Amino acid sequence: MKILKLTLLMILPFLHLFAQEESFEELLETLQEVNQVATQSRLGIDKSPSMVTVLYGDKLEELHIETLTEALALVPGIEISMSNSGIKQIVMRGVKSPYRDKIKLMIDGVEVNNDFYDNQYYYLNFPVDLIDRIEIIRGPGSVLYGENAFIGVIDVITKIDRDGNESQGSYRYDTLKERHTITLYENKKIGNWNVGFDVFGSSQTGGVETGDIYNIYAPQNPYRESGISHEKYDDIGFGVRLKNGNFKLLTRLKRYKRHNYFGVLNLLPLEDDKDVLAILWHINAIYDKTLTEKWSSYTNLRYREYIAGTEIRLFPYTILEHDFSTSDNPDDDLIVGLHIKEENIKFSQRFNYKSDFQDVKIVAEAAYSRPIDSYYQQYVISMGDEQNISTNLGPYGEELRGDYNIIKEGIDRKRWACAVEDMLFLNPKFIVVGGVRYDNYSDFGSNWSYRASLLYKANMKNSFKFLFQHAFRAPSWLELYSITPIDFKGNSSLSPEVIDTYEAGWVFYPGISSKIKINGYYSKISNTIVKANGEYENGGDITLQGFEASWDKVTDDAWQIGLNYSYTYPKDENGNELPLIAHHLIKVDAIVPVTDEWRVSTTALGVSSRSREEGDLREKLDGYIDGAVSVAYKPNKNMEIWVKCNNIFDSDIRYPSEINSAGFYYVDDLPRYGRFWSFGIKKSW
Repeated sequence: MKILKLTLLMILPFLHLFAQEESFEELLETLQEVNQVATQSRLGIDKSPSMVTVLYGDKLEELHIETLTEALALVPGIEISMSNSGIKQIVMRGVKSPYRDKIKLMIDGVEVNNDFYDNQYYYLNFPVDLIDRIEIIRGPGSVLYGENAFIGVIDVITKIDRDGNESQGSYRYDTLKERHTITLYENKKIGNWNVGFDVFGSSQTGGVETGDIYNIYAPQNPYRESGISHEKYDDIGFGVRLKNGNFKLLTRLKRYKRHNYFGVLNLLPLEDDKDVLAILWHINAIYDKTLTEKWSSYTNLRYREYIAGTEIRLFPYTILEHDFSTSDNPDDDLIVGLHIKEENIKFSQRFNYKSDFQDVKIVAEAAYSRPIDSYYQQYVISMGDEQNISTNLGPYGEELRGDYNIIKEGIDRKRWACAVEDMLFLNPKFIVVGGVRYDNYSDFGSNWSYRASLLYKANMKNSFKFLFQHAFRAPSWLELYSITPIDFKGNSSLSPEVIDTYEAGWVFYPGISSKIKINGYYSKISNTIVKANGEYENGGDITLQGFEASWDKVTDDAWQIGLNYSYTYPKDENGNELPLIAHHLIKVDAIVPVTDEWRVSTTALGVSSRSREEGDLREKLDGYIDGAVSVAYKPNKNMEIWVKCNNIFDSDIRYPSEINSAGFYYVDDLPRYGRFWSFGIKKSW
């Protein structure tokens, strides 16, 4: 780090020598252009041009994308996967981690990651019809965004975060998944107040044929024959925004209840599984004020609660008692229940200094979080009151605390942080950014994050960026303090994961309505947190390398075309490729206005094959092509009706089924839906 600082200090005074002489008026025009671009994005120009992607809600609606997950699938460098228990996974640049995507997800600038799991999957079904835009940073963002901004940052800005008067409702239906989705939002100007609210509900009852279940320890396979996955879920939520002058109040509630898809340990229950519940509620008070011509202040106070509750069927207790023999009696299933309720309060203060030549951000934060309550359950119905240390701990769903709780009791987390970032406009061609952040955690110590970047604008068509970032990821409470008897143990001696990333990007504008972006990166992750022999520990290093390229075009006759390609090659410390990751991703989208009333749109996704884990003798998991075509009719400016054919090629789409700690796996992996139709209607007033 010292060498980096010294190098920057030496070269900064001489950078202007490499630029052509320009007048002071040209300098001001260029700086005004840069500042204008910066204000259009919550993430800011310091992350662009080649490391940030913005997806706009109106385009996503024209492509008839339904959920946040489906929208993120369009982004370069992102692969969508799913765990056997139905949890969607955002694999960014080859980083695939069960339950923890190592990505910070925000809704209207409010973080929705929890401290217990450090995940946010319950928000990935958020409906696109309520989204104004999605801003995605690929790469670390810890200096300004703090904890969890390890691999990337995703900020979802909803339509209620807009001023003015507008209202819209929509309804969607998918035939094969049997999924219904209803949304409604409204913004009103009432006196001095801007008031907005949204509400949505989504439900699904579908399922797919799973294929046979095998076990590497079982004397005979298949261990259990194919069945129908339990993919029922209900998802509801609402948001409210109140704004008066410099003051803004945001609150949002999300409740997600689902069944357990293919079974939490790759073993499909003989009957429908019990519900898995996640609830997140937060309220956020913001005071944003201009202090002087150059100084502004942003004050934020947030309170958040997260609730996770479930009872899940793991496997017949006979697996533990009788050397992996099976049972056809559902009452022999070992049932595990988890319950956690956590609260988090956070205060942050930001000052911003802007001049024609400089943009400085100063940040101070303090946060406190703790589990309000937690307990564990483990029982077998057929065993009645007979207690057994390896199976029937309860019995009958008794709430277990103390030494049998899900996590150590009496824990909490206190954190404070400070950061400064300076964007310096050296001349019309060079912008330099440097930033540093210090975080102090009560439960594992302190860490530094820092970054430096150089933006070179060669001319109006070409710009280049070079970037270095150092960030860390705090261990979750589950990784630090879990004490449950089944499958995992926490480790309070864990060190945070750290990442160093080097990137170089080029943006080229062939014409006023066309843009090409190419970005290459190399990252090294140290102290990776892995699970070995049922306990979390710090493992070896991982390296990520690859590039992303995209082309966007709007034609003279209003066609919108997007194309991007990503290559990633993640390796372990021995140089072996990481399994279950697609090295090649290609994505296409197009919107074609046929007439004023009719429009055709299409998306296509190509995913390459994925290698297996060490010891898994199955062939590579085949790649696939997924495509969709929709036809929309708009009888007037306030109404639209559409029909969409999903997976138009009827491709055999499968997510990888890993061999879990109990030895179970689906021999044919986790199949997804074939060709199916969806319909929708949207009305504004």
